[in-house]
Amino acid sequence: MKRIKILLVGLLTSLLLPGLVNAASASITVKTSGSAVVGNTITATVTLSSSTPMGSWQYLISYDNSKLKLISGQTSVADYTTSASGVKSKSYTLKFQALKSGSAAINVGSYLVYALDESKMSVSVKSATIKLRTQAEIEASYSKNANLKSLGVEGYSISPVFNKESFEYTLEVENNVERVNITGGVEDSTAHVSGLGTVDLTEGANKFEIVVTAQKGNTNKYTITITRKELDPINIDMDGVNYTIVRKSDALPSMTTFTIGTTTYGDVEIPALVNDNLTLIGLKNSDGEVSVYIYENGKITKKYIELKSNLIYVNPIDLVESKGLSFLKKTNIEINGLKIDAYKVEGSDNLIIYGYNLETKEKGYYLFNTKDSTIFPLDENVTESLNGLVNNYKYVIFACLGVIVLLLILLIFKRKKKMKIIPVEEKKAETKETEKSE
Repeated sequence: MKRIKILLVGLLTSLLLPGLVNAASASITVKTSGSAVVGNTITATVTLSSSTPMGSWQYLISYDNSKLKLISGQTSVADYTTSASGVKSKSYTLKFQALKSGSAAINVGSYLVYALDESKMSVSVKSATIKLRTQAEIEASYSKNANLKSLGVEGYSISPVFNKESFEYTLEVENNVERVNITGGVEDSTAHVSGLGTVDLTEGANKFEIVVTAQKGNTNKYTITITRKELDPINIDMDGVNYTIVRKSDALPSMTTFTIGTTTYGDVEIPALVNDNLTLIGLKNSDGEVSVYIYENGKITKKYIELKSNLIYVNPIDLVESKGLSFLKKTNIEINGLKIDAYKVEGSDNLIIYGYNLETKEKGYYLFNTKDSTIFPLDENVTESLNGLVNNYKYVIFACLGVIVLLLILLIFKRKKKMKIIPVEEKKAETKETEKSE
């Protein structure tokens, strides 16, 4: 009896097993980006796939037409392959326009898939859901977090200890330290940070800014001032500000027509920028910013700047008064930290300054625009003509005023002449006659 049962089980298995082995399967999957902005185009890809070659297939796609508008592609597909070996994958593309905010589904409806031998395949489907938002909704969700979660200098301890709500730090290193690595990380992964990494140090103060920009666009600026100790620093005071003299030539800025040289301050040799006319030395403030000053006869006189525009390089110098410009008001202005006198052109952003052309080596007047910092040479003949024109206008104005006054006098005289003057006696007689008649 036991043998008979075993034989029956074996027979049933042999009959069913071919069907189980040959039962092929396929899948229909809808894929999208998962989210979209209202008004934009969304692409959906419908893919049929199987490990067994497919011969023909059909399916129907449905979607939320209150939130999506079909632009291209077919939602009802009936297709087949002409290949004798069949296909194992086939894709179709649909494009929609996002109409309004919300969640929109793209579903696979009815479907049939047949194998190459025309046997019906079992099918699994996977639909897609898209999150639709307006640009305003997206931006409203942006993070405003512009904080650092850490900040430091590799191998050193900054002061004070890092706190995301403290924005200024200091560090002092030995003179032989030429570069350091600034490290840090953002608190929010959507934020962007700049200013980290390896930085070079010059002697004295070196100011570095680490800027964090939040996804929303707002920023936080952290500052580390790293002071590289100087060997025998030379400290001076200029206009109430403490400076140290630059002792390394590579810390001096580049200036037109100047070359690197040396000069003596007191009994110490220091690097300088020199040309045929001037000697400049570098001064560094507590923020590590280097400016150059004119050094002559053993004294630091004033700050040196260059104005560059339209291939013109000009060093502003003390104003020389001009008769041709006497009709303009004088004013005192500050350009890049240098205070100078200038003529103000009323009703505009222009000033007339006096300067030294670094290329022609000539002095003259220049028209300087305070808004865009452009500078142009000014022809003195033009200014004299302009002055003459202004004076002529004055004469014309005075002449016009004189004519107007004369006309008023004539008009008043004419009106007086037309008026009838009645003697007192006649006036009394007329009054009596009027009373009698009444």
